[in-house]
Amino acid sequence: MFFCQNSVYSKQLTAKSAIVVDSASGKICFGKNIYSKRLPASTTKLVTALVARDNALLSDKFVVSKNAAKIEPSKAYLTFNEKYLVSSLLSAALMSSANDASIVLAEGIAGDEKKFVDLMNAKCKEIGAKNTKFANCTGLPSKEKQYTTVYDLVVIMNKVMKDPVLVNIMEKKQKEIKGTDGKEIKLINHNKYLWKTDGLLLGKTGYTIAAGQCFAGFKKNKFKNDILFAVLGGKTLWGDIKEIISGFDS
Repeated sequence: MFFCQNSVYSKQLTAKSAIVVDSASGKICFGKNIYSKRLPASTTKLVTALVARDNALLSDKFVVSKNAAKIEPSKAYLTFNEKYLVSSLLSAALMSSANDASIVLAEGIAGDEKKFVDLMNAKCKEIGAKNTKFANCTGLPSKEKQYTTVYDLVVIMNKVMKDPVLVNIMEKKQKEIKGTDGKEIKLINHNKYLWKTDGLLLGKTGYTIAAGQCFAGFKKNKFKNDILFAVLGGKTLWGDIKEIISGFDS
C-alpha cells in the first residue's frame, strides 16, 4: 500500500486543489481542497470524449463547421467543410487538446454544442461527478458558470480508464490524422510525461489564465498500487505532477 506524506505535499504543491486516490481500493491517499469548485480548463475534454463514445461510432464522420473552424487555439486546424473520423477527432481532442475537434464532435452528435453540453452534464451525474458543471465542450472561458473538483476529476478519469479506446489514444505520443481532403495533421500529445514514463502516466492537461495549470491522470506502477490523481489551479504543472508521483517506483 502506498502512503502519502501529506505534510510534504502541502508545502511543495502549487495547485490550489489536489487529490491522490488508490485506484484499486478507491481510498483517498492525499487530499487538498478536494471538493472546492474550480475552473476545469481542458480537462473538460475527458467528458467530451466519454459522451462521444456513448453516442457515436469510431467510423462515423463529422463535418467541420465554420463555428468549429474559427474556434481559438489550442486546435488541430481542421479543414472547414471537410469530414473527419470520430476516431481522429477523439485523438485530436485528447492528445492535442484541440478545441476545433471537440466542437466538431459536439455538433456532429447533438446538432449544436449546447445540446451536447447537456449530455456532458447528464453524464457527470450518471457517473457520480456531482460537483461538476460544464458550459462548453472545450473548457475555454465562458460567461456561463462552469466548474469541477479534483474529487470529480478522479471519478471522471476512472471512467475514462475503463475504455480501452480512450486509453489507447492517451498512450500515444504522436499521431497523424487526415480528413476527406487528404491533408495530414500531426498531433503531439500535450502530456510531457509520456516521454519520461513511456505510457505509465496517462492523463489530460488543461490551462487557461483563470484556471491555472490543471491535470487529471492515472499512474501505473510496477511495485506499488496504481493511482488516480488530479490537480487544479496550479502554477507549475510538471513540478506538481512530479511531486504527486514521487512516492512511486517507476
